[in-house]
Amino acid sequence: MKLPPIPPLLLLLGLAAIYILHRALPGLNIFTTSLAIAGLGIASLGLLLALAGAVALRKNRTTISFTQSTALVTDGIFSITRNPMYLAIILALLGFAFSSRNAAALGVPLLAWLVLLWFIRK
Repeated sequence: MKLPPIPPLLLLLGLAAIYILHRALPGLNIFTTSLAIAGLGIASLGLLLALAGAVALRKNRTTISFTQSTALVTDGIFSITRNPMYLAIILALLGFAFSSRNAAALGVPLLAWLVLLWFIRK
């Protein structure tokens, strides 16, 4: 059985882990409402970043592929960050970790970042 591309799978697994940590460790739900709301803002920023990346890829007539691309995109959001889709995943996970109010959930975006570093370098 072929696995789906690592980055989208990582996002889904990360979101599931944040939810599980929030439910399983209620004693660590220590973040304030202000931080939870700020987390939604961070997650929204991640979504906008992913959208900007998708627009730049479409504008340059290449695909959103996590393996092989058909063109090197250097304009738009790609002029600021080389991997906007990966940064979007980390921001989304960080935002949802804060929104969960669970301190342990902050480990999820860190672990995702390490996995993405491995994925980029392989």
